[in-house]
Amino acid sequence: MPDDITLLLRVCTIYHWEILQGALVMFIKRSLFLKAWHFQCPRWLFIPLDIVYFLVYTLSMTQTINLKELRPQLPRVMQAVDQRLDRFIVTRRGYPLAVIMSPDDYQGLLDTLDLLEDKAGLARLKRAKREIRTGKTRPIDEIRRSLTRV
Repeated sequence: MPDDITLLLRVCTIYHWEILQGALVMFIKRSLFLKAWHFQCPRWLFIPLDIVYFLVYTLSMTQTINLKELRPQLPRVMQAVDQRLDRFIVTRRGYPLAVIMSPDDYQGLLDTLDLLEDKAGLARLKRAKREIRTGKTRPIDEIRRSLTRV
């Protein structure tokens, strides 16, 4: 994960986060950390991608569980999937059988795959990242006004 690439997050009010990076919307909105702590956020927040990578893969880690162990622990597993976005690989006799993940997580993966398969969309994403790096951004209020006029 490149250290020099940063992800730009825009804060629109004190308690409400609006994120201009589609792949992280679901994770940050449902994150227990952000639900539990209400604090005044800076107007602009830069989070290096290596920190985001750490958060995604440690706070919502994929765990392996045997089918026999899953049966009595199903309520706990479902709670972990719903609240912490954990993912579980269910195995039978040591071989992967199924994956349990939240519908939002699954939809996010499908959306990411669609984006990566779309050459024009991928080019727009690269151009947007380049514009963010060079500071060619627009305030969220301006974007909202342009969307309400349409």
